Amino acid sequence: MGAQMLSMLFILAGWHGIANAADPAAVQSMNDYLWSNRPLLVFAPEPGHPIFAAQRSELAGRDGNFRERDMVYIEVLAGSVSIDGQPAPGLNAAELRGRYRLDAGEAAALLVGKDGGVKLRSGRALDAAALFDTIDAMPMRQREMGKDVGDGG
Repeated sequence: MGAQMLSMLFILAGWHGIANAADPAAVQSMNDYLWSNRPLLVFAPEPGHPIFAAQRSELAGRDGNFRERDMVYIEVLAGSVSIDGQPAPGLNAAELRGRYRLDAGEAAALLVGKDGGVKLRSGRALDAAALFDTIDAMPMRQREMGKDVGDGG
């Protein structure tokens, strides 16, 4: 096993147990996350695509930030899907690509809100600070933090 593969396995091992979500094997649809989690989906056409390593590196050591914001990390690779590094047989890669309007060869990172809407979308890894700032500015997150969000949303 090459050094790059070993480092990927160690990074994936760090993701295990990050989310406050259902068991990955039990998830049957993105709707299972509605109103409970904020999924971060990372799509790539092949395992060695740089978006995976870049996103994992950007988020390394930020488990607490994920838990605090009810996030779940989903990787969609060609025909397979994993949640927090664990296989998610109930989710279909092609259906996810269709739902989020991505071509088979396209790489992207998407933040999905608890309401199911796409909040951030990028052709490369999302910056951790921008990701968490975006979530923290959401009215629902403001309410979760006990802040007054007024009548604006």
